Amino acid sequence: PDPAQTLRQEVRHTLRHLAARIEAGETGRQGLRALTPAEVTALLQDQTQPLPATLRAGLLALIEEASAQETLDAEAWRGAGYILQITLHTPAHFLPHFLRQRLRGKYEVDAWGYDPEIADLLALIAGVFFHTYWRIELTGVEHLPQQGRALLAANQSSILPLEGAMVAYGVRAYHPARRLLRVLAPTWLPDLPFWTMLLQKAGHAPAHAANARRLLAEESLVLAFPEGYRGVERAAHPYRLRPFQSSDLLAAALEMAAPILPVSVVGAAEAYPLLANARPIARLLGLPAFPITTTWPWLGPLGALPLPSKWWIDIGPPLPGAGTIPERAADPRFLAEMAALLRERIQAQIDQRLQSRGSRFRG
Repeated sequence: PDPAQTLRQEVRHTLRHLAARIEAGETGRQGLRALTPAEVTALLQDQTQPLPATLRAGLLALIEEASAQETLDAEAWRGAGYILQITLHTPAHFLPHFLRQRLRGKYEVDAWGYDPEIADLLALIAGVFFHTYWRIELTGVEHLPQQGRALLAANQSSILPLEGAMVAYGVRAYHPARRLLRVLAPTWLPDLPFWTMLLQKAGHAPAHAANARRLLAEESLVLAFPEGYRGVERAAHPYRLRPFQSSDLLAAALEMAAPILPVSVVGAAEAYPLLANARPIARLLGLPAFPITTTWPWLGPLGALPLPSKWWIDIGPPLPGAGTIPERAADPRFLAEMAALLRERIQAQIDQRLQSRGSRFRG
């Protein structure tokens, strides 16, 4: 077969597939418009204006040739138009304006340090990992409230805040109200250089009960990892939940009459397959664990890259009894029962997903 013809067919197929996914709402991209071939051509021509005359003339000739030869059908043209719109709204396009505004101090943060503009930039990166690298499937968004407070409680298997970032992106992308999820980050993360500032600007806060109460009082969606550091220590059974490190966050949610939803994350453990925990090094660095994985530290900095495992995030319905009887939050027996029920629900979701998944990397 003609290699050029094969390439054109692949391009058409890719663009058609992209257009179908965007129009079906599968990518989380909002505000994109289906462009006609003439509009795509005009937009391409407009974007070549800053280029040197010779280069611009060559590109314009290619654009005209593609239009004249009908290389793309209508669906493929729509896909090309979506790519153009996405490209024109990337950080690279807005970087000069963004930096000027930052240098002039023309930006806002809330009382927690959340910075919407930085969060938007980070969401672009998170979206690549969510949709392309880990190919995450998210279920149960319909259980989240349209407005008002709720506590989401999830399992965690990676020492870096990967699960929190992906759950937060999924809620942002797929919740009908595009709600901001406030992640209660493990308290050891501020000891890692650069993480404090970055997580704060993305909407994270340290995992303290006082922070949970305050965020819930502000009617926020809050994500917590009740296993604490125990969740990142296990190597032999990464999806077997440990007893919760503390019930303080759960008690805070009960006191605030907030719905409590179990969240299970499957696939993150395979991103960093833990072989062992080097405890002496962890103590030296002030971390709960220093993971020895199949690639780290053997491959140096390259070994810090997560593997492209297939992920699933499942959000379950609220626990019965939570959100209705705040006066029972001080009852140790009731608190223990709710903690056991929450752990049981998360574990059941994990087990069900493990049974139904195929390959750890292909799904």
